[in-house]
Amino acid sequence: MRRLLSVLVLCLSVAGCASVQQGELSCFILDPDTEGPTDICAKPGGKVVYQVDSYDFDCCNLTVVIQPGEWWRIKGPIWDYESGLEVEIPSREAWIHRSALALATDNLDGQWRVLRTEPRADAPKAGTITEFTALLRPMDLSADGHWVQVRYEPSNLTGWIEVSRTRTDMFEKGDGYDFPTLRVTAAPAADLSLLSAPDQGEATFVLGKGKTYGMLVAHPDNGWWQLIDGYVSVDDDDVLVTDESWVRGSDIFLRVVKPEDQDTVPVYASPDEDAPPVASLKPGMVAHPLDLGEEEYWPRWVRIAVDGHPELDGWVQDTFLDGMP
Repeated sequence: MRRLLSVLVLCLSVAGCASVQQGELSCFILDPDTEGPTDICAKPGGKVVYQVDSYDFDCCNLTVVIQPGEWWRIKGPIWDYESGLEVEIPSREAWIHRSALALATDNLDGQWRVLRTEPRADAPKAGTITEFTALLRPMDLSADGHWVQVRYEPSNLTGWIEVSRTRTDMFEKGDGYDFPTLRVTAAPAADLSLLSAPDQGEATFVLGKGKTYGMLVAHPDNGWWQLIDGYVSVDDDDVLVTDESWVRGSDIFLRVVKPEDQDTVPVYASPDEDAPPVASLKPGMVAHPLDLGEEEYWPRWVRIAVDGHPELDGWVQDTFLDGMP
């Protein structure tokens, strides 16, 4: 019995350590009160042992141990991005009010971020944040440490987001991508639904018959393209699409543009000007995108197909392709 109790105590101890580890969250300081410094106290609401100046806001990364209530305990030093140094707080314990802490959405994949009503992927949606690198205020952490409950202040939206979908480095606005994108046109002959996943899932948006649409796509996957930045243009308006959406490559197109110094556009066997040309395209022709080269900057290469002309399939520089409606 004594041995059994010892094993039980050991298991509870290990579980307790795991619980502490799961209760930790990395974030940065961005105090809404920008008029003065942010106080770090020896205990919740207690003696101030350190202050972060307002000009250091969003430059300080730290790890907190989530606690019940408004005050969270700081674990270890604070990392100052500006100086590149760790700042040791001169106190046995250090506490910070959670209202001064922040996270940002990580939108580097070009998709909006969804908040859930519960900390699980199949939970109902609490709402969608239609802003890139949006500021979030952390409120709680799931037991497994994989989900953080946040508040998105512009719309007072509260919900759960995967910690992996957030960023805790210096807060920078923007919507730049580190992957190649492509501007394309769609003009469906019949109503056409964008889907939530390649060749499957729910309809997220309907492209109406007889209308002309423009959109930004990327991440080609077996003939399907992912909508990037959440907007579809039609009739000089931008329509917001909040859900992840995919469109078939055969339903989007680009028009061939006449080069300045030649009458046709060369098609290559591979995305390389030193590769042998395999065909040529006439200006005004319509081509469907199949794939993208790996180049992040101009010029980019697009593998195309032309309806009814398999001999024209190959790689073309996108400077000779126009995807605007």
